[in-house]
Amino acid sequence: ASAAICGTECMLGIFVTIAVSVSVVLVIVGCWWRS
Repeated sequence: ASAAICGTECMLGIFVTIAVSVSVVLVIVGCWWRS
């Protein structure tokens, strides 16, 4: 129920978490692709 009532800080936290995860994956894939 708390997830449905999600404020700006909650959305920002989710966005940052996803952005960091994507960045880490891109770096790993990039390093693997070069090798």
